[in-house]
Amino acid sequence: VGLLYPGYDIRNIYALCGDLYYHNNIISTLWITPIIILALGICWFMSAKVEKAKINGFIRYCSINLNTIYIIQWQIIAYSVAIRILLGAEKTRSSLMIISGGIIVTALPIVISIPVVMIKQRKAENKVCIDNKGAANI
Repeated sequence: VGLLYPGYDIRNIYALCGDLYYHNNIISTLWITPIIILALGICWFMSAKVEKAKINGFIRYCSINLNTIYIIQWQIIAYSVAIRILLGAEKTRSSLMIISGGIIVTALPIVISIPVVMIKQRKAENKVCIDNKGAANI
């Protein structure tokens, strides 16, 4: 309400508002910073409370493999945009499609990363075994 008085519409901060993909300036930064600080504080407090919960294993996996998940996620985004362009599909403003697309783009990279990480770990173990055998022969 306070930002409406000077004529600033906070809806311009968020993705998919009008023809904007993402709009960021000093006002939007000042608007979102306290929300991020509050969320970090809540996460820190909650992580201390649920330290032995099953969700911590998932969070630990995602934290350790964040780069792999991130690369896979952007590949999915790029290929989905390319497929949309090739098929000539229109952009959608349907809330259901946007939310379901966000869930898919969040969950699918995590699922795909599981076999990728397993393959990377096997390669690393094989390399260590080969290096150890070579060092033992010297």
